Amino acid sequence: MVPQTDRAAFYGGRSVDSRQFVPRTNTHEPHFYTNNCSVMATEAIDPKMFKSWEDAFQYPVPVVRRLEQQLRGDINENREKLRTLVGASYRDLLGTAERIIQMDEKMQQVEKSLAHIGRKCNSSALEKASLNYAQLDLHRTAQSNKERYVFASQLALLRSCPSVVSQILKKSSSTLLAAKVLVLARLLHKALSTSQERPPLVDSLRNQSASLRRKLLNRIDKCLSDVNADASTLVENMCAFSLATSSTPTDVLKHFHHVRLEGIAAHFERQSNSQQHVLRALKLCIKTLRDTQAIFPREITKSLSRLKSQPLIDDPDIQGITDLDLDVHERWLANDVRDFTPWPRLDELQASEANKILKAWAKEAFNRFHQGVKPAISKEEDFKVVLDLRKELFEAWLSTSRRVPGVDRMGVLGDLRSSVNSQLLSIISARVRAVEDSTSIVAGTLAYWRAGVDGASLSLWDSSSTSIDLSDGAKGFKQMILHRSNGRNCSVLKVVSAFERWASSVEYIRTLINGMKESKWDDELEDDADDDLGLDSPKVLLSQDDPRFMEEGLKDALAQSFADLHKALESAVSELGLAAQEGPKATFLLRVIREFQARVPEGTNCSVQPFGLALVQPLHRMLATHVSAQPLLSFSTSLQRLFRSRYAPARALWEGNPPLPIQPSSATFKLLLKLMNAMAASGSDLWTTNAVNVLKEVLQMEICGKLHDLIASMKSTSAKLVKGHRSVGEDQANSELTERQDRVEISNGHEEAINTEMSDSKTLVRREQLTQLLFDVHYLKKAFHVAREITINEAPFTLLVHVIKDDTKVGDAEEGQLEKSATEYWKRTHLLFALLV
Repeated sequence: MVPQTDRAAFYGGRSVDSRQFVPRTNTHEPHFYTNNCSVMATEAIDPKMFKSWEDAFQYPVPVVRRLEQQLRGDINENREKLRTLVGASYRDLLGTAERIIQMDEKMQQVEKSLAHIGRKCNSSALEKASLNYAQLDLHRTAQSNKERYVFASQLALLRSCPSVVSQILKKSSSTLLAAKVLVLARLLHKALSTSQERPPLVDSLRNQSASLRRKLLNRIDKCLSDVNADASTLVENMCAFSLATSSTPTDVLKHFHHVRLEGIAAHFERQSNSQQHVLRALKLCIKTLRDTQAIFPREITKSLSRLKSQPLIDDPDIQGITDLDLDVHERWLANDVRDFTPWPRLDELQASEANKILKAWAKEAFNRFHQGVKPAISKEEDFKVVLDLRKELFEAWLSTSRRVPGVDRMGVLGDLRSSVNSQLLSIISARVRAVEDSTSIVAGTLAYWRAGVDGASLSLWDSSSTSIDLSDGAKGFKQMILHRSNGRNCSVLKVVSAFERWASSVEYIRTLINGMKESKWDDELEDDADDDLGLDSPKVLLSQDDPRFMEEGLKDALAQSFADLHKALESAVSELGLAAQEGPKATFLLRVIREFQARVPEGTNCSVQPFGLALVQPLHRMLATHVSAQPLLSFSTSLQRLFRSRYAPARALWEGNPPLPIQPSSATFKLLLKLMNAMAASGSDLWTTNAVNVLKEVLQMEICGKLHDLIASMKSTSAKLVKGHRSVGEDQANSELTERQDRVEISNGHEEAINTEMSDSKTLVRREQLTQLLFDVHYLKKAFHVAREITINEAPFTLLVHVIKDDTKVGDAEEGQLEKSATEYWKRTHLLFALLV
């Protein structure tokens, strides 16, 4: 069978399917082949004349076979021709591909060049390029002017440095980059200074660089003193300082500590919000310790080593500053400038030396801190503010101090506690001494006493009480009742208000001290790794020792304050004296002392217990003297009038056998009534048991004294009458008897008999009057009975009873009856004199 490719070649390039050459099997076609065999055998057959493959099978088989062989030969021949043609074409294709690749590379280069040209095609770049090409042309044409070009390039670069540094500082960019530019400016100035034709501009640029260097160092110091600066920022600024000042790592560390120490001192110089600055100063101390350990010497050494890895002019940051035009000037720079490489001494600072410097600085820093803490917090007078500062300080220190070796942790804590506790005690002392305000009000009231105003007290039943507002639960009305019941007039209320404010402030401080015991500290304080601390652990010191110390300080301050208050009141009492007119002032002081006693803060350990007890006794005596003065005067006058009478008072009301008085005389009863009115007028709130006892004692002494004097006067008068000697004064005292004598018209011869009769009558009247007086004494003895044991010498009424009994010749039975009657009468009338009971 002929291959398909050969068939295609045979049939003029047409593709012939092999399936088209299937033999005909039709039984009617053999006749067709037979008729044409002779024709095909004699003629040469040209396959090109066939219109289809069927035309080839119209010939006999031998012919067809020859056609096949012919076609096969043609196919082989055409195959060789085609192989030769294809090989030549492949070599041409390979050459074409190589030329395409070369063209692609050249197109990429052209595109890059066009892109670069496009970026460079701007007015400034073209101007700069034209200028550079012009200068290059000049350079090519004037090689002999090389020194002049070097000087010009260095001067131009030096002029650019100040503006570049100013821009960097203005943008708050890298201080290290600014330091590098300043070092470059210093090198350029040094190179230009060697020129004989140095222009004045060089010195001006040097001054500008020096000014910028100072600004840079100030910027570096400001960053180094920032408590919020991270380690990387600090390292960069330290490298900038080292580069700008040619400092070693040790110098950098010392400067860093110096800046931080100045920052700590600066916080204490602030006038406002001093407590916050104290906290910031402590945090700055702690941050400095931690930063020093993190940076020195390892991190600073790494950063400084990067500075000497390449020449300064080749630094990428320097090369990236377009304003320096290093692409133009770099080739003209002197070798000293172009080859300069920073060379810090990296091995100069060892870890041991750094730790030693750190410990020395920590000691100095905390000494400076403690020196500044006391005056800083001494300006604060609010106890709670200082307590809040105390908590923040201790939390800040204890949370980080365990990670700061080389520092006496408990020593610093002790110094902090000492400073804070000292201020807290100072505030406590100042608050407690504020009780002097109440003392000042008392002294001022006594010094400028307004009679009838400062000592006056409104009655509970005064009509002004009806106008008081009864809203809000009638609080105002209730308060008015309490004030008037306790005699709290305006003067007393002024003192009470000041004392209550003081007592409230003291109680507020006590509450804050109790809150110190309940303060919660971090867990790391509870799990302190220092086992040797024992009971002196931070938590025990802060939550137990300090509150106890504050409580003791508060107790001592209160004791001293109340001692001073007692002295001040004692001085005020001693200045009053015992005059009766000082009674209103004594009343005022009694009420003030009573209000003080009722408001003494809880837990006060007064040196005088209870407070003011020693002052009450003389004040009660003054009050008693004042209250009893007028009733005693009236009583004395009534007694004198009574004993000038020639009759015994209420003689007709006597009962018994012999007749004896059964009720007191009007003078005695009026004495008690007037005394009750005077006591009520002074204020019923004053008459405590002690006050009433003092009043009774004063009355006993005064009444008995007056009665002794009266009895003695009566005895003297009786003796004169018996001897017949009547003085003019006695005649006046016995005017009634004289009138009677005048009416009878006694003759001179009977004068002695009349005198005898008058003497007997007078004696009888005096005996009856003394008998009535004996009843009055028993009655007053019951009224002024003091409910405590007293000796005979302390019982003036008992002595007086014996004196009267001897004068009246009253028997024991009669004297007993008089005492019994007086007791019964007192039982019936004692409720009339309730304040004395």
